[in-house]
Amino acid sequence: MTAIIELPQILQGQKTELLGLIFELSPRQAGVLGEHYAKGLHAWFLHQLREVDPALSAYLHDGQTEKAFAMSRLWIEGDGARLAFKPGCHCEWSLHCLSEVVVAGVVAWLQKRSPQVMHLGEFEFAIKRIDISLPATTYQELWQKRVEYRLGLSFLSPTGFRRKGHHFPLPVPRNVFQSYLRRWNDFSSLPIESGAFLEWVDEFVVVRKHQLETRRVAAGKQGMMTGFIGSAVFNVVTKGRAQSKYCRLFSALGWLAPYCGTGHKTTFGLGQTVLGVELVAPVLSAAELSAQILGERIEELQEIFLAQRQRQGGDRARRIAELWAELLARRERGEALGEIAADLGISYGTAKSYVKLARQSLQALGSD
Repeated sequence: MTAIIELPQILQGQKTELLGLIFELSPRQAGVLGEHYAKGLHAWFLHQLREVDPALSAYLHDGQTEKAFAMSRLWIEGDGARLAFKPGCHCEWSLHCLSEVVVAGVVAWLQKRSPQVMHLGEFEFAIKRIDISLPATTYQELWQKRVEYRLGLSFLSPTGFRRKGHHFPLPVPRNVFQSYLRRWNDFSSLPIESGAFLEWVDEFVVVRKHQLETRRVAAGKQGMMTGFIGSAVFNVVTKGRAQSKYCRLFSALGWLAPYCGTGHKTTFGLGQTVLGVELVAPVLSAAELSAQILGERIEELQEIFLAQRQRQGGDRARRIAELWAELLARRERGEALGEIAADLGISYGTAKSYVKLARQSLQALGSD
């Protein structure tokens, strides 16, 4: 049986809105995960929850507001840089709950289902233990914690934001704290008017130091994302401390960051964040290098196809150029067309037609 910490006893008699769990896993066979494996983690969790609370699972899947959970990607002992694993090796996965309703739903799932196995496509991971990684707390308790004017944050998985329809891979203070404030306002009972606070952040919060590197990674339901990993230190400058309410919010949002993650796609393992910094240049793994090369090729092709379709303009032209670029770049490195089509949510026939058109466009460019 899975060794699960006694969550009901720990949570009994106390209100809990925030909770972090860590799943210790052991693969039952050898294998290598595909770049889009985070979709499987996301789907596995929601499927498990649906068995206990279908309405909550549907809300977390279909809801148009912020999602009240976040998760990590897999940490794999040994050769995890290539997403490769062997039977019996140690793996970890984290799940974070951001509302009282989700905490209750997850605790009910663990009580009633006592999950023994995580299924990721063709692979099975035995669940050896589930433990608490971030303590049970509330937004009110975060608000009441000591005020910090200096926050060091480390971004463990690629982190990014959306800006003018593109990925923005920099920890600009306004973007970072706006991402936390969105979750705070959605799930706490202490909402803060965002406009004035973000103006305060623009004026009084600075990045003192950082050690960052860019990463390209498979993100969410489809496509690639450009993000950053590494560390940054955010400081409130002296003259800004007069506004104690905003200083307290700055600090509380820093305490919230490890629970909710940073930026977008946090429900697919991106933006995983911890307090503290290690200003050491991150090492580019083999899997990340592969994604980086693929991402650069996709960007190169996007520029070509957009330039060719410049007269059409609009979002449709940009979307078609992006699809053509990803389809062709992934076919060039030998991926199966059916798998790419499934990742991108289009039919095999459409994918085949788009690849043909993309190749014809490149050939036409070469003959000019």
